[in-house]
Amino acid sequence: MSEPENHLHLPATALVPATPAAPLRKRRRPALACEQCRRRKIKCDRTYPCGQCTQLKTSACSYSSPAPVSSHVDRGSIQKPKQAVQVEPRADSTLGRWAKENGISIPSHTRVIESASTSNYAPSPSTSSPRGPTSPEKSRTSVSSPAFDEIHELSQTANNKQLLNRLIDKLSDPKDSPHSTVRREEFQFSLEQKDQVRGTVSKTRFFGQSHWMYSFGAFDQIACMSIDPSSNTPGLHDTFHESDVFRMLGECKAISRAAKATPHNLYLLNPHFRESVPSRDVCDKLVACYLRTSESIFRILHIPSFHREYNQYWLNPAGTGSPFIIKLLLVMSIGAVYYQEPDSAHWRGQALQWLFAAQSWISTPFEKKRLHISGLQIHCLTLVSRLDNAVAGDLIWNSAGSMVRMAFQMGYHRDPSFLPNMSPLHAELRRRLWATIMEINIQAALDSGMPALISTDDYDTEPPANLDDDDIDEPVTSMPKSKPSHVFTQTSLQIRLLSSIKLRLLIVSHSNNIRLEPSYEEVLRINTELSKCLKENNAFISKVLQSSPHPPKIFQMDRNNFDIAIRRYLLTLHRPFSARATRDPRFYFSRKMCLDLATMFLTYPSTNSSEPSPPEGHQDDYTRMTILRGGFCKGLIINACIVIFSEIIAQLEEETTFTDQSRMAREPLKNLLRGAVDLLAKRVEFAENNVKGHLFISVVLAQIEALEVGANQEVNVIEAGRKSVALCLELLKRRIPQRVSAGDYDRHVEDGTSPDGIGVTGGVGEIPDPRMDFTMDDWNMDFNLPDSWLVSGWEDNQPWGLQI
Repeated sequence: MSEPENHLHLPATALVPATPAAPLRKRRRPALACEQCRRRKIKCDRTYPCGQCTQLKTSACSYSSPAPVSSHVDRGSIQKPKQAVQVEPRADSTLGRWAKENGISIPSHTRVIESASTSNYAPSPSTSSPRGPTSPEKSRTSVSSPAFDEIHELSQTANNKQLLNRLIDKLSDPKDSPHSTVRREEFQFSLEQKDQVRGTVSKTRFFGQSHWMYSFGAFDQIACMSIDPSSNTPGLHDTFHESDVFRMLGECKAISRAAKATPHNLYLLNPHFRESVPSRDVCDKLVACYLRTSESIFRILHIPSFHREYNQYWLNPAGTGSPFIIKLLLVMSIGAVYYQEPDSAHWRGQALQWLFAAQSWISTPFEKKRLHISGLQIHCLTLVSRLDNAVAGDLIWNSAGSMVRMAFQMGYHRDPSFLPNMSPLHAELRRRLWATIMEINIQAALDSGMPALISTDDYDTEPPANLDDDDIDEPVTSMPKSKPSHVFTQTSLQIRLLSSIKLRLLIVSHSNNIRLEPSYEEVLRINTELSKCLKENNAFISKVLQSSPHPPKIFQMDRNNFDIAIRRYLLTLHRPFSARATRDPRFYFSRKMCLDLATMFLTYPSTNSSEPSPPEGHQDDYTRMTILRGGFCKGLIINACIVIFSEIIAQLEEETTFTDQSRMAREPLKNLLRGAVDLLAKRVEFAENNVKGHLFISVVLAQIEALEVGANQEVNVIEAGRKSVALCLELLKRRIPQRVSAGDYDRHVEDGTSPDGIGVTGGVGEIPDPRMDFTMDDWNMDFNLPDSWLVSGWEDNQPWGLQI
């Protein structure tokens, strides 16, 4: 069979123009080293990028094209040819090396580039080439390409599909070559994953690899639960269906739906939000809670300016503009999470009304009137309030994208030094707000398993100055000098967070990339740089605490949140490789890193000795946050528990004999799981309507204990599941009054009525029952039971779990 006509398969000898033979000067030997090594006159290993450029952290590593053939040219007749670029795999590249070892011939990829019209030019009869004659209208230049570029080029060409499949088969078979290296294994992993989802699909949503649900590949290790290899979906054994667990799960779902039966639109378009501001005594306490807990990481307000507006409001409430009242309501809605007076449940219920009033204000169609600094502050406060009050916290990424685009349209991505007529205070507020917007956006992307959709090339806004709020105010006409980096100010933590934004954006990009994953060398490089950043931050905080121990300038909650905001990206970075460590010891470092990180996330101290103790019957702020807050708190707890469970199971599988010593060595890890079960029970008692976390951790803990003593795993798992659901059902019944049946829930939500007959118009000004739960996560996505991931997520044949 004759070879099809395709310029990809033209022989190399047909790619260089030639004319009748003519005397030539001796050609120089083509340069094989990269241009950077040639310039520095050092030895080059001719890889891409080469070892020298990698070691010296050179921004670019490039190879020059072969020099053009020198020849005699008739000055009166110059040929300006078409050009064709031929991309050939280098013999020393990853693809070229393995193709050569396995006897695979890879064709060149040639592209013809038309030159400008040159009808006045004529070919020179004296032009010649030692490679033989070709058309004088074309000239070919050979350039080299990195291995992954070659794979991308080949995969895009339909004629080379068979070749690519042959190459994948060769690389996937370890017997084909004795040279087994980490680089080859990584290359193999990327090829194997080309057809995988690289995420988890559930109902109408896609969760990327950085989302905590992507870790549920551990389901196939749990007794009574397994992964169907044909559909890649979890399923329950028949023994689980025979218990009364499902009946109690149905009751839990009915109670949760009763809590949601008050329709959401009851709080939207509330024209009476001015009247919902409480007394000044309550406002003072709620504002103080916000300033104590939230303004250290997310710098949104200029505190002296806010206090001035706050005092002016109480002098003339009716004359205060709507933007400040909305800001005040949002500040109090965040502070209500940490407010612990006897009427705290009432104000947490009110916080939901305030939040929906702000959301309605943002969503009005007159967006031009919102394009000011207060409008952007309200946008930021709304997202933080949604996270703290667990209102659709898992959908923050959608709203964060709108906020980022609003900031771009207002020019916040450009440094104020490029903008005219900017006061020092206004310029500094813009820099702080941009840093806050970037932080909210990247955290939302990580939590949602989505790309951040922004890079450091998209903005040039400088970091905020290291100044306290009192150092800069309206009367200031010239920008004060920034304090040294070792001096602690109210913006120090934000500045240090922003210094790691480039690395964290890279991790989010790698984790949620739908095509390729990073090489393990790249993972280790990012780990080294981010770990160095964490060490510097901890050293800085330790010096600050030593210089001012009483009262501390940094409270333990701020220190924990600051550390979590950076450290959890390492867990996302290492988790895919940690799953392979049980089969390949080269990835053991990732396994150890994930275990250390999970342990740290579950053992952060809630207070330190230099902080004042909370009043009797009150909780410290960090404990309060872990119990009530939505967003990353829930995902972090579940994620850490899955890592610990997988580690214990791996240790049990690796042991040849079970001894008391090994069981005692695992006791600290099991205690972490027990502590997580208690924490999740507290969340259900105070705020959480979702019992799946408590059920899952209770089940895996029971299985571990059964494995250690040789008991029947299925019996232990079913009994632990029954006890977990019974406890959660009792906690839900105490907190949530069941005012409607489960069947009436959908009707109430659909027609906009509440269970007591209050419609949209009649109930706008109503205050909900303070006993009801207003900290429900996943409002727009019903992850409650039993038609969520526990049942229907499996029965609907949804792709699930960690793809390894």
